[in-house]
Amino acid sequence: MAIAFLALFFAYFTRYRRPTPRTAPEETSSTKIDSENENNNKGEGEEEEEVRLLERPENRTYLNIFLCLVVAIFACNNLAEVAYFSFQDTFLQALKGSGTVRISASEAAIIGSITATAYTTGRGVNILVSMILSSGQLLLLHYVLSVAGMGALFWSTSQSLEETLLIKVNAAFIGYAFSAIMPAMFAFIDRFAVVNDRRNALFTVALTVPSIFTPLLIGNLIERVPEVMMYLDGSVLLTAMFLFLGVRFVLLRRCKRRI
Repeated sequence: MAIAFLALFFAYFTRYRRPTPRTAPEETSSTKIDSENENNNKGEGEEEEEVRLLERPENRTYLNIFLCLVVAIFACNNLAEVAYFSFQDTFLQALKGSGTVRISASEAAIIGSITATAYTTGRGVNILVSMILSSGQLLLLHYVLSVAGMGALFWSTSQSLEETLLIKVNAAFIGYAFSAIMPAMFAFIDRFAVVNDRRNALFTVALTVPSIFTPLLIGNLIERVPEVMMYLDGSVLLTAMFLFLGVRFVLLRRCKRRI
């Protein structure tokens, strides 16, 4: 993982230089006619590609702010997902509250598989949902669902429950809530800015580096204070949601006013 991080970090600051093309052989008259006809046919009925909002020269400053905020959102998303999926089983087994149902290792594994299944199938469901909602609306919906799921997890694990049914239902809910955030985020970025190789390298670093610190933040405390996972996930998800709201309703609106 460290090697991949260093390679991507180096790739972000390295510009790719295309090799100079070799001189093409002289075209015959028939080849010239064919190429001209091809260009004419290609131009017919095709409109010039519209420049994305943040790629316009007057919005250059807003583009840099946008990229910085997007990197922070990606880092929060990665930290939340890695923390939850890595420590969910240990968290459920370590719960020792007076009113908390005791969960065995096998039951914790079943709940973890429910979350993973909901996460995977949720990607397919969101293909249909994205036909109705825009990427921004889909992101906002899933941020609200994920924060609500964490709140429901905190409530359900602090109640006197005789069965784990409510915890299992909430695990599926959280898995679905997480499923659309990353794909929808890339679709949202692509609507307003160009996603090229250098920016993808930056996004990948933001989606990788936080996972290095997750064991340090949670690993030493998960058995003694299992609630630390919920506190960490809830705080970073709220941070990501508020940053996204700032991007969508403040930053992008200011850019549109300048047109």
